[in-house]
Amino acid sequence: EFAKNKRVQLGELSADRDTMRARIQELQEQRAKVREEIDRQLADLQSAEQPLRQQLSSLNAVASPISRHLASIESNIYYIEHRLYHEEDPSARSWLHSELRRLEWLARDYDRDLFQLDIQATAIQNDRARLHSDANLQLASQQQDLSDTNQEGNRVQKDIKRVETLEKKLRRAKGP
Repeated sequence: EFAKNKRVQLGELSADRDTMRARIQELQEQRAKVREEIDRQLADLQSAEQPLRQQLSSLNAVASPISRHLASIESNIYYIEHRLYHEEDPSARSWLHSELRRLEWLARDYDRDLFQLDIQATAIQNDRARLHSDANLQLASQQQDLSDTNQEGNRVQKDIKRVETLEKKLRRAKGP
């Protein structure tokens, strides 16, 4: 009777262990799928963001020389204002005034151009932020799924060890 009971219990424990190992295999496959999905989402984010980065780079390439020219014009304006303050000759003052108006006009044009470029850059940055926000929400969900899968896998591994320990004890049991 004891031997029969022992065989039945060992069979049940073995079946439980096999079921748990199958579950571990399912969890590993699920984990691999989630990781592939995360990798795919990151690749999608990179490919979606690439044109935006290129646009920003292009805007930056346009804005840099404009900024340098504007700085040069502002320096010239300061210089002409300084000369105008000290100049006493009426014809020279007239020429300095006209040159000052011309440079101020140019500075306004450059400033307006930089403002337009800044508006475009801000729109691109907003698009990038939206992309990252959406991707972060999706990735957080995927990371949670991965974490849940890992936790369940750890729990099942502990259960397998418990079953193996019970099997060892049951095999060593001599009976009454």
